[in-house]
Amino acid sequence: MTEQMAIAAPTPKMTTRELRTALRRHYCGTTEIADRGPADSTEPELLVEEVAAPGTNRRCDLLRLGIWPSRGHNIVVHELKVSRGDWLRELDDPAKAEAWWPYCHEFWIVAPNGIVDVTELPDGWGLMVPPANARSRRFRVLRPAAVKKPNLTVELLVEIVRRADNARLTQIADLNRRRDDMIRKAVREARVEAGARALPPEVTERVELLEKLEKALGTPLTEFGWGTAGDLRALSVDEIAAAFREYTTDHAVLQRREKELERRNQRFGNAARRALEAATEINGGEPIEPGAW
Repeated sequence: MTEQMAIAAPTPKMTTRELRTALRRHYCGTTEIADRGPADSTEPELLVEEVAAPGTNRRCDLLRLGIWPSRGHNIVVHELKVSRGDWLRELDDPAKAEAWWPYCHEFWIVAPNGIVDVTELPDGWGLMVPPANARSRRFRVLRPAAVKKPNLTVELLVEIVRRADNARLTQIADLNRRRDDMIRKAVREARVEAGARALPPEVTERVELLEKLEKALGTPLTEFGWGTAGDLRALSVDEIAAAFREYTTDHAVLQRREKELERRNQRFGNAARRALEAATEINGGEPIEPGAW
């Protein structure tokens, strides 16, 4: 059988990030951090990326550690391949897989259809491919991985915990960033809305004038008409307006008359002083007492 015949029909191209996201959804049902939170103890799996095998710098793409006993406390290692060339390089350099092989229960290759031929898989390796239906989240198993007993070392457990803790801190930082972005967005929207509701300057000036008038009257204008007889609040708005007009008109007239009287008094006073000065001169310079007139 030729290589083209042995490999299943290819699916649309995927990036490593897209494939990893789909694999997370396969296990957890969702990849949205905000839906799960950084410390959701209800998840049946702990999924950790880029975990180094003990004593090496060989990192697996995704490690799954079962949390619930019903799901099995298995360490499952996944290697993601998104191109034929990437897969062939994996076969030519088995050191990465060999570094992880002693420390996991299962070892899986995860790739879109058309990348890996099952006959090329080494013994014990499993092969998973994304769902054929876009509405489904469960990956299809083209060949099951062998289940074996791993070598559980303190170094391995420390590396898993360290990477998991870093992932949680990253999730918390991402949640804080999203919260800050939401707050900033809400503030911007509130400012825009407040600006749209802002009163024109001339209306603001009138409102301030009404507030001063209410303060001078000692009661809000909206309460006029609700008082009893003899009470200022017993007056209607129309009555207050008429009284205000009458007061301002009379007050203006009185102010003009007061100023006219002041001018007249000043003229009379000046004339009296001049007459007194003339009489003193006629009297030979002797002051004339007002009572002697």
